[in-house]
Amino acid sequence: MRIIIFLGLCSAVLSANIPGEKEQRITAGLTARPGEFPYHASLRTWDNVHFCNGFIANNQWVVTVANCVHDRTIGNTFMALGALHRYIDGIRYDISEIVIHPQYEPDTFRNDIALLRESEVIIETEYIHSITLGSQYIRGGNIGLITSWGPTEFIPGTVFNPDSLKFRGIDTFNNYECVSLYGDQGKLIYDNKLCTEGFFGEICVPDAGSPVMDTSDDTVFSVLSWSSNCGAELPIVHERISSHRNWILSHIQN
Repeated sequence: MRIIIFLGLCSAVLSANIPGEKEQRITAGLTARPGEFPYHASLRTWDNVHFCNGFIANNQWVVTVANCVHDRTIGNTFMALGALHRYIDGIRYDISEIVIHPQYEPDTFRNDIALLRESEVIIETEYIHSITLGSQYIRGGNIGLITSWGPTEFIPGTVFNPDSLKFRGIDTFNNYECVSLYGDQGKLIYDNKLCTEGFFGEICVPDAGSPVMDTSDDTVFSVLSWSSNCGAELPIVHERISSHRNWILSHIQN
């Protein structure tokens, strides 16, 4: 059942080891305006706590990363669509199915992609709307636009999350450069991964699943997968949509 999400449910204080300064965080960009990013989806616990992100692929499916949902069920997860604030707006959609890539590897985040089927058809409005899956293999030197409710301030042991959805531009790296920068961890940069610039203290909970849009053609070309130590001035690692486009379409077009 679709209902309006009201203020009054619980808030959360998240803990993480995230050194850094708040003005350098990935979400310390501009505040989104109503309807500016209608494809952005907020994954919520049953008591309305945002924990991950995703994007609307069509009128029944949302794309996110597998590491957000591999240990969750349709009974303890729902989706808030069209939300600009973390708790006081948006339309609630229950989930009827969680589909995780069959070759997802939790230990390495390989094939870190998943789909969520809404229990009802998503009613599109100026505030809720799907976005096209990217088909191009993005290389270095491109600029994407990322949206998220990830951390904006850190005091040891405590993460402060913004009330409003934020966005900012990020630059992409070639994979070979990303592998070189990560050293021993470079073996985790698979061909289906995409790296973007990192910032000291850039991202952590709950940025995962954040979509990155190509502003040249209004498509999503990646979703945020992981970063090293939540802020070691190393690139941020995303899952490429182009690498999984056929798999996604095989499910959402049925």
